Amino acid sequence: MQSVGIHPQCVGQCKHGPMHPDLDTASDVSLREAAELLGVSVDTLKRRQKDNKLPEATLIEGARGSEWRIPTAQLPGIADRESWTLNLDSTPAGGRAVGELLDEIRVQVGAEADARVGAAEAKAVAAAEAEAKGAAQLKRAQGDADAARAETERIRTDVDRVTQDLAESNTKAAVAEAKVEAVGAERDRLVGESDRLRSELAYERLGWISKRRARKAAGGVHPALQ
Repeated sequence: MQSVGIHPQCVGQCKHGPMHPDLDTASDVSLREAAELLGVSVDTLKRRQKDNKLPEATLIEGARGSEWRIPTAQLPGIADRESWTLNLDSTPAGGRAVGELLDEIRVQVGAEADARVGAAEAKAVAAAEAEAKGAAQLKRAQGDADAARAETERIRTDVDRVTQDLAESNTKAAVAEAKVEAVGAERDRLVGESDRLRSELAYERLGWISKRRARKAAGGVHPALQ
Protein backbone atom coordinates (compact mmCIF):
# COMPACT_ATOMS: atom_id res chain seq x y z
CA MET A 1 0.00 0.00 0.00
CA GLN A 2 1.24 3.44 -0.85
CA SER A 3 2.35 5.41 2.17
CA VAL A 4 0.85 8.76 3.25
CA GLY A 5 2.65 11.51 5.13
CA ILE A 6 2.01 14.90 6.74
CA HIS A 7 3.83 18.18 6.72
CA PRO A 8 6.44 18.06 9.53
CA GLN A 9 5.22 21.32 11.07
CA CYS A 10 1.62 20.04 11.29
CA VAL A 11 1.55 17.60 14.19
CA GLY A 12 -1.85 18.97 15.14
CA GLN A 13 -4.24 20.60 12.72
CA CYS A 14 -2.78 20.85 9.21
CA LYS A 15 -3.92 23.35 6.59
CA HIS A 16 -1.62 22.04 3.89
CA GLY A 17 -3.52 18.82 3.09
CA PRO A 18 -2.03 15.32 2.82
CA MET A 19 1.32 14.63 1.31
CA HIS A 20 3.08 11.45 0.22
CA PRO A 21 5.25 9.45 1.14
CA ASP A 22 6.92 10.43 4.40
CA LEU A 23 5.14 7.96 6.78
CA ASP A 24 4.15 4.31 6.57
CA THR A 25 0.56 3.02 6.51
CA ALA A 26 0.51 2.81 10.30
CA SER A 27 0.32 6.62 10.41
CA ASP A 28 -3.06 6.78 8.65
CA VAL A 29 -6.43 5.15 9.19
CA SER A 30 -9.39 4.23 7.05
CA LEU A 31 -12.65 6.23 7.16
CA ARG A 32 -14.20 3.53 9.35
CA GLU A 33 -11.31 3.62 11.80
CA ALA A 34 -11.34 7.42 11.78
CA ALA A 35 -15.12 7.36 12.49
CA GLU A 36 -14.54 5.15 15.53
CA LEU A 37 -11.85 7.49 16.84
CA LEU A 38 -13.92 10.63 16.19
CA GLY A 39 -17.09 9.15 17.67
CA VAL A 40 -19.19 9.53 14.48
CA SER A 41 -20.56 7.19 11.88
CA VAL A 42 -18.58 6.20 8.83
CA ASP A 43 -21.46 7.55 6.69
CA THR A 44 -20.90 10.98 8.23
CA LEU A 45 -17.26 10.96 7.12
CA LYS A 46 -18.22 9.67 3.69
CA ARG A 47 -20.71 12.53 3.27
CA ARG A 48 -18.05 15.03 4.37
CA GLN A 49 -15.65 13.57 1.83
CA LYS A 50 -18.25 13.56 -0.93
CA ASP A 51 -19.13 17.20 -0.21
CA ASN A 52 -15.41 18.14 -0.31
CA LYS A 53 -15.48 19.00 3.38
CA LEU A 54 -12.86 16.45 4.34
CA PRO A 55 -9.69 17.57 2.51
CA GLU A 56 -7.53 15.47 4.83
CA ALA A 57 -8.82 12.26 3.19
CA THR A 58 -6.59 10.81 0.47
CA LEU A 59 -7.55 8.11 -2.02
CA ILE A 60 -4.90 5.40 -1.92
CA GLU A 61 -4.49 2.40 -4.19
CA GLY A 62 -4.05 -0.70 -2.09
CA ALA A 63 -4.00 -4.44 -2.55
CA ARG A 64 -7.83 -4.54 -2.23
CA GLY A 65 -8.43 -1.53 -4.48
CA SER A 66 -8.85 2.16 -3.82
CA GLU A 67 -9.49 3.29 -0.26
CA TRP A 68 -9.96 6.69 1.40
CA ARG A 69 -7.57 7.12 4.31
CA ILE A 70 -6.84 9.94 6.73
CA PRO A 71 -3.45 10.73 8.32
CA THR A 72 -3.68 10.04 12.03
CA ALA A 73 -1.91 13.30 12.87
CA GLN A 74 -4.72 15.29 11.24
CA LEU A 75 -7.54 13.74 13.29
CA PRO A 76 -7.22 16.39 16.08
CA GLY A 77 -7.66 19.13 13.49
CA ILE A 78 -10.76 17.45 12.07
CA ALA A 79 -12.20 17.04 15.56
CA ASP A 80 -11.62 20.72 16.32
CA ARG A 81 -13.16 21.86 13.04
CA GLU A 82 -16.25 19.68 13.37
CA SER A 83 -16.55 20.07 17.18
CA TRP A 84 -16.23 16.32 17.62
CA THR A 85 -14.54 14.53 20.52
CA LEU A 86 -11.41 12.58 19.65
CA ASN A 87 -10.86 9.46 21.75
CA LEU A 88 -7.10 9.11 21.89
CA ASP A 89 -7.34 5.96 23.94
CA SER A 90 -9.48 4.19 21.38
CA THR A 91 -7.82 1.51 19.31
CA PRO A 92 -9.24 1.14 15.79
CA ALA A 93 -9.80 -2.34 14.47
CA GLY A 94 -6.53 -3.91 13.35
CA GLY A 95 -4.52 -0.84 14.50
CA ARG A 96 -2.89 0.83 17.48
CA ALA A 97 -4.09 3.52 19.85
CA VAL A 98 -4.17 6.99 18.32
CA GLY A 99 -2.10 8.38 21.17
CA GLU A 100 0.59 5.81 20.46
CA LEU A 101 0.53 6.64 16.75
CA LEU A 102 0.73 10.38 17.50
CA ASP A 103 3.71 9.80 19.82
CA GLU A 104 5.39 7.83 17.05
CA ILE A 105 4.69 10.60 14.58
CA ARG A 106 6.03 13.23 16.97
CA VAL A 107 9.24 11.23 17.38
CA GLN A 108 9.61 10.86 13.63
CA VAL A 109 8.85 14.52 13.03
CA GLY A 110 11.32 15.49 15.75
CA ALA A 111 14.00 13.32 14.15
CA GLU A 112 13.32 14.90 10.77
CA ALA A 113 13.43 18.35 12.34
CA ASP A 114 16.72 17.54 14.07
CA ALA A 115 18.14 16.30 10.78
CA ARG A 116 17.05 19.48 9.05
CA VAL A 117 18.50 21.61 11.84
CA GLY A 118 21.77 19.68 11.60
CA ALA A 119 21.87 20.19 7.85
CA ALA A 120 21.11 23.90 8.29
CA GLU A 121 23.87 24.22 10.90
CA ALA A 122 26.32 22.44 8.59
CA LYS A 123 25.39 24.84 5.79
CA ALA A 124 25.83 27.76 8.18
CA VAL A 125 29.30 26.52 9.18
CA ALA A 126 30.25 26.04 5.52
CA ALA A 127 28.94 29.50 4.71
CA ALA A 128 30.90 30.99 7.63
CA GLU A 129 34.08 29.24 6.47
CA ALA A 130 33.50 30.44 2.91
CA GLU A 131 32.89 33.96 4.23
CA ALA A 132 36.10 33.85 6.27
CA LYS A 133 38.03 32.60 3.24
CA GLY A 134 36.45 35.29 1.11
CA ALA A 135 37.34 37.92 3.72
CA ALA A 136 40.98 36.76 3.70
CA GLN A 137 41.07 36.87 -0.09
CA LEU A 138 39.46 40.30 -0.04
CA LYS A 139 42.03 41.54 2.49
CA ARG A 140 44.86 40.18 0.36
CA ALA A 141 43.37 41.78 -2.74
CA GLN A 142 43.05 45.09 -0.91
CA GLY A 143 46.70 44.85 0.13
CA ASP A 144 47.72 44.20 -3.47
CA ALA A 145 45.61 47.15 -4.59
CA ASP A 146 47.22 49.41 -1.97
CA ALA A 147 50.68 48.31 -3.09
CA ALA A 148 49.74 48.95 -6.73
CA ARG A 149 48.44 52.41 -5.83
CA ALA A 150 51.68 53.20 -3.95
CA GLU A 151 53.77 52.04 -6.91
CA THR A 152 51.63 54.10 -9.29
CA GLU A 153 52.08 57.16 -7.08
CA ARG A 154 55.85 56.60 -7.00
CA ILE A 155 55.98 56.31 -10.79
CA ARG A 156 53.82 59.44 -11.14
CA THR A 157 56.21 61.32 -8.82
CA ASP A 158 59.21 60.16 -10.89
CA VAL A 159 57.49 61.22 -14.10
CA ASP A 160 56.71 64.64 -12.62
CA ARG A 161 60.31 65.06 -11.53
CA VAL A 162 61.66 64.01 -14.95
CA THR A 163 59.17 66.37 -16.63
CA GLN A 164 60.31 69.22 -14.42
CA ASP A 165 63.98 68.44 -15.12
CA LEU A 166 63.24 68.31 -18.83
CA ALA A 167 61.45 71.65 -18.65
CA GLU A 168 64.41 73.19 -16.85
CA SER A 169 66.78 71.67 -19.41
CA ASN A 170 64.68 73.08 -22.23
CA THR A 171 64.79 76.49 -20.57
CA LYS A 172 68.55 76.30 -20.18
CA ALA A 173 68.89 75.14 -23.77
CA ALA A 174 66.76 78.06 -24.96
CA VAL A 175 68.91 80.51 -22.97
CA ALA A 176 72.10 78.94 -24.32
CA GLU A 177 70.70 79.04 -27.85
CA ALA A 178 69.83 82.73 -27.39
CA LYS A 179 73.36 83.39 -26.19
CA VAL A 180 74.80 81.51 -29.14
CA GLU A 181 72.67 83.57 -31.47
CA ALA A 182 73.78 86.78 -29.71
CA VAL A 183 77.40 85.73 -29.97
CA GLY A 184 76.88 84.92 -33.64
CA ALA A 185 75.28 88.28 -34.26
CA GLU A 186 78.15 90.02 -32.47
CA ARG A 187 80.65 88.04 -34.49
CA ASP A 188 78.88 89.01 -37.71
CA ARG A 189 78.93 92.65 -36.59
CA LEU A 190 82.63 92.50 -35.79
CA VAL A 191 83.36 90.79 -39.08
CA GLY A 192 81.44 93.51 -40.90
CA GLU A 193 83.25 96.19 -38.97
CA SER A 194 86.57 94.52 -39.74
CA ASP A 195 85.70 94.35 -43.40
CA ARG A 196 84.74 98.01 -43.38
CA LEU A 197 88.00 99.00 -41.70
CA ARG A 198 89.96 96.92 -44.19
CA SER A 199 88.13 98.64 -47.02
CA GLU A 200 88.83 102.06 -45.59
CA LEU A 201 92.44 101.14 -44.99
CA ALA A 202 92.81 99.84 -48.52
CA TYR A 203 91.13 102.93 -49.86
CA GLU A 204 93.46 105.20 -47.88
CA ARG A 205 96.47 103.18 -48.95
CA LEU A 206 95.33 103.38 -52.52
CA GLY A 207 94.96 107.15 -52.19
CA TRP A 208 98.35 107.44 -50.59
CA ILE A 209 99.94 105.47 -53.39
CA SER A 210 98.17 107.58 -55.98
CA LYS A 211 99.39 110.77 -54.35
CA ARG A 212 102.93 109.45 -54.20
CA ARG A 213 102.91 108.57 -57.84
CA ALA A 214 101.54 111.96 -58.74
CA ARG A 215 104.23 113.74 -56.81
CA LYS A 216 106.89 111.56 -58.26
CA ALA A 217 105.65 112.28 -61.68
CA ALA A 218 105.77 116.01 -60.88
CA GLY A 219 109.50 115.75 -60.31
CA GLY A 220 110.04 115.48 -56.71
CA VAL A 221 109.22 113.24 -53.90
CA HIS A 222 109.26 114.25 -50.34
CA PRO A 223 111.92 112.33 -48.50
CA ALA A 224 109.38 110.91 -46.12
CA LEU A 225 107.43 109.45 -49.02
CA GLN A 226 110.37 107.75 -50.64
